Amino acid sequence: MEEALKGILGKLGPEAAYFYPRGGRRAITLVVDLADNAALAGVVEMFWTELGARVEATPCMNADELAEGLGRLG
Repeated sequence: MEEALKGILGKLGPEAAYFYPRGGRRAITLVVDLADNAALAGVVEMFWTELGARVEATPCMNADELAEGLGRLG
């Protein structure tokens, strides 16, 4: 697991990584800046195939991205 995790983290270059127990299992929270929403598929695939992990993703945006998105509404 250690080598697979090092490889994944090396590929992603997360802004932050937190490791902790959750529900009696290992858990990781990563903050990763993705180019677009479609890039998420490649990220979660690494965790599924290399670690057999369960993945929960929560897309977030900064204030500039929020302003841009709201500007597109109308």
